[in-house]
Amino acid sequence: MQGKKLRELMQDGLERALNESEPRLDQHPQPSAFDLMRDGCGIVSSGIGDLSCNPKHLEDFGRE
Repeated sequence: MQGKKLRELMQDGLERALNESEPRLDQHPQPSAFDLMRDGCGIVSSGIGDLSCNPKHLEDFGRE
């Protein structure tokens, strides 16, 4: 413990972790929702075409 108080050790550790410029090898980026659902995309057909291409379906978009 190098004669330091627990609070000082914790503070030093946090500062080192926050100042670390390169990610550690055991750290992995969080997967996106698409990454998690990639295998399930497109497996269900609703029978409805792409509504974003039809201006009629977008008339009230963003309104209450």
